[in-house]
Amino acid sequence: MVLSQKKITNKHIVFKYEYVFDKEFDVMKTMKTMTKVSLVALLLLLAVVGYLAYSYFKVPAQHEKEAFINAKIYTVDSKQSWAEAMVIEGDNIIYVGSSAGAEEYIDKDTKVHNLKGKMILPGFVDSHAHPTMAAALSDILQLDLGMKKADVLETIKKHADKNKDLPVITAMGFDLSFFGKDVPTAADLDQIDRERPIVILDEGGHTAWVNSKAMEVGGINKDTPDPIPGAHYFVRDSNGNPTGLLMESQTFNPLLKKLSVVTKESIVSGGESLFPVFSQLGITTVYDAGMMGFEDEGFEGLSQLEKEGLLPLRVSSSYMVQSPAVVPTAVDSLKKLHEKYDSELVDVNTMKIHYDGTIEGKTAAMEQPYSDGSNGHVLFPVDEFKSFVTQIDEAGFNTHVHAIGDKALNNALEAFEYLQKTKGNTPTRKSIGHVQVYSDNAIERLSDLKDVVVQTTPIWATPSESTLNTLGKERYEKQLLMNSVDRAGVRLSFGSDFPASSFFIGANPFNNMAVGLTRQDVWSENKDVLDPIDEKISLETLIKGYTINGAYQLGLEAKIGSIEVGKKADFIVLEDNLFELTPQELLKAKIMKTYINGNIVFERGLKARLTEYMLF
Repeated sequence: MVLSQKKITNKHIVFKYEYVFDKEFDVMKTMKTMTKVSLVALLLLLAVVGYLAYSYFKVPAQHEKEAFINAKIYTVDSKQSWAEAMVIEGDNIIYVGSSAGAEEYIDKDTKVHNLKGKMILPGFVDSHAHPTMAAALSDILQLDLGMKKADVLETIKKHADKNKDLPVITAMGFDLSFFGKDVPTAADLDQIDRERPIVILDEGGHTAWVNSKAMEVGGINKDTPDPIPGAHYFVRDSNGNPTGLLMESQTFNPLLKKLSVVTKESIVSGGESLFPVFSQLGITTVYDAGMMGFEDEGFEGLSQLEKEGLLPLRVSSSYMVQSPAVVPTAVDSLKKLHEKYDSELVDVNTMKIHYDGTIEGKTAAMEQPYSDGSNGHVLFPVDEFKSFVTQIDEAGFNTHVHAIGDKALNNALEAFEYLQKTKGNTPTRKSIGHVQVYSDNAIERLSDLKDVVVQTTPIWATPSESTLNTLGKERYEKQLLMNSVDRAGVRLSFGSDFPASSFFIGANPFNNMAVGLTRQDVWSENKDVLDPIDEKISLETLIKGYTINGAYQLGLEAKIGSIEVGKKADFIVLEDNLFELTPQELLKAKIMKTYINGNIVFERGLKARLTEYMLF
């Protein structure tokens, strides 16, 4: 996960809700203001009042054959971009074309939907997220992104005081850039509680702030070596003692395991409430870009959800490499996961290489130093990178590389160039995730490679003073060069990095589209643009990035990603034609229905409006 550039204020986290009379519940009108709640508490609230009921066993009766006529179907099929009718049978699309032509496929048992001009798109593919870990952590305290250190401490203290029975105090959501020079320490948290471990993850899941008890439980002390010096390390005082700030996952993942923060049970419970919201956003496939060392718990949880009919989307997943120590066994580990868990809805076929860190933490690998003189760090040297991607490719798996800084990007390109030179254009898929800062010749090299996908999150393309100060003006204007990548003929795919990017605000494809079209903070009265302004991209590019290009990244383009005969019936119905909306109107675009394998997994109603009021 990576911390978003987008600094969304409390107005998107603080919300109000009201119960109104519903035919299922005779509830008196109530108004209540809620702040700083956990995702699961919020979603369980919806479940309690009967407003979150999207799982398979609660959807309307399904028909073996269904026809959708008088629609505006944007197929994302280069051979036939638009159509007005589609027929599905079982889980497949059997016809795409005119409404008149659909008549020969319609019989007395066919359910016919006259959409009266409503739009149909392929289901959205979120090409980089962490839904499984989000489910596991969804019941922990969620902090407001803009909090200063004192605000975080006050919030944690109130939470700890109200929950005396909790054995571990956990929270997520702070951003170090808002703390300034007020560096967080274990001593700060010790003033809240010395007897119970306290673990607070930052918004991107790259940094942890812990108290002394947590360090004691984790065996973190002066003699504990940094897991990966310069990349995954403990911040220390002048005497070499860890201060309580843990940079990157290998410093705190073992602690999370010892504290049993992530379990199969927490994934099942959180996923049952959390995953249906993806359906409401029109997302039918998500690439899980790593379970951060909790693959056993994660895949067991996903498997149980699928068996119980509670998984309303496809999950294309991966084995995550965050340490050089696991490289020798990584391919075998992925093979075992693939053999054990690969199924209709859970696809296990990608090696995720977490190659550098973040700009915010100054751990993203840069060719030139940051403002403080540091350069960040890569996970391993480029020669090892070349050997590793070759092993992955020979085993028939895809490769996805986390690369934020320009040095990390350059090394990834060198590794893929070596693979192409020695093996040619192989059928496995290669993608570079996030790609925030570009080097001068990176786009030319990407164009020469042809088959490497650039994955990123459009909502990050907004001005940020803290990023400007960290990178300096020249590099600041080399961020997220999406239009240049597109013009060079390189595939772009888009994802949210959920739960980073401010949870469901960043997970919403329409929000990402609005920012991609403008490179502006579309929620703010300040309409400054992230330069260069000509790096804005078209709606066609954004839709391709959320559909067929995402499917291509995952090796699923023959199955999903466009409305074509023979493909799976994964699609969405929208009230409005997106091509007729302004960026501001896109923010309010709504999904009417979401289908996966020909089954409705979301249908818009009062429960959806309540969810949107609370979450979006």
